[in-house]
Amino acid sequence: MDEVTKFASGGEDGERGLDLSTLTNNSVTNSVLPTQFQIGDTIEVTEGDLLHTYGVVDSVEGGSVTVNLNVEGFNRLVKLPPRQLRKKFTEGDHVKVINGRFKDETGLIVSVKENLVTMLSDLSLKEVTVFAKDLREAAEVTLGQTMIGNYELHDLVQLE
Repeated sequence: MDEVTKFASGGEDGERGLDLSTLTNNSVTNSVLPTQFQIGDTIEVTEGDLLHTYGVVDSVEGGSVTVNLNVEGFNRLVKLPPRQLRKKFTEGDHVKVINGRFKDETGLIVSVKENLVTMLSDLSLKEVTVFAKDLREAAEVTLGQTMIGNYELHDLVQLE
């Protein structure tokens, strides 16, 4: 994501103009797998007759995802293809990155713009932007990589 953002901003002339929203929508839509959804995930329907409805993943079987949708006040179990779904997060949710460069980092969501989620990392206290498909809700706080060589985070060492 960082590389795409740098490329989109252009070089010295600043003339390069990529539409990041189109790029993220296309890349997310083309790469959604049923395994990216887990039971209990909150989702939004992004295309089809049930557009803009919300629900909770009930089961994942084969190439489809069964979702408990709230449609006009009634809860219904509906099987949908994963390309029609997007994970839904709100500001203040505590999440864990499950794929990508920041894998295993946890943090608090500070902003959500369609498929892009910006979170404040628990480890570095920096803002990190990732795709919503690469996140899941998390209760625990993890510190990502805690070992470097023979040393673990918070080990007492002597420098010479």
